[in-house]
Amino acid sequence: MGDTLTTVRVTRNGSLTRSDSDQRAEGIALSLLGACEFPAEGVSESATWQNGSDVLVGRAAISRAISAERLIEVRIEDVVSHGKAAAVSGRLITEKGPYLFCHMIKYTDASAKRVANIVSFQHKMKVNR
Repeated sequence: MGDTLTTVRVTRNGSLTRSDSDQRAEGIALSLLGACEFPAEGVSESATWQNGSDVLVGRAAISRAISAERLIEVRIEDVVSHGKAAAVSGRLITEKGPYLFCHMIKYTDASAKRVANIVSFQHKMKVNR
């Protein structure tokens, strides 16, 4: 990761299961948000990350693109994993305001040990007062 990690508050939905595969997926998602260290050893050398309109190819490119400089808080709402796939979604608070996020993770095989590709979505929340 290019930047040093900042302290980010992470909370979780109390009804989430804590299976090994769910924890692995959550850790990957948090690292992509910049809330924890990127698990480079668990990502294929040729992995891809589609983040909005940007597509990054390769573990090194993904690692360089991660930044937490504007991240304040993460709320993990849902984690679902099964076989070669996982999804992690929740809410972010950044210096620019609140967002919803979702990371769709595909592994190289059903052991879910190495990431093949990731598709991420982030949408700014409109706060009505």
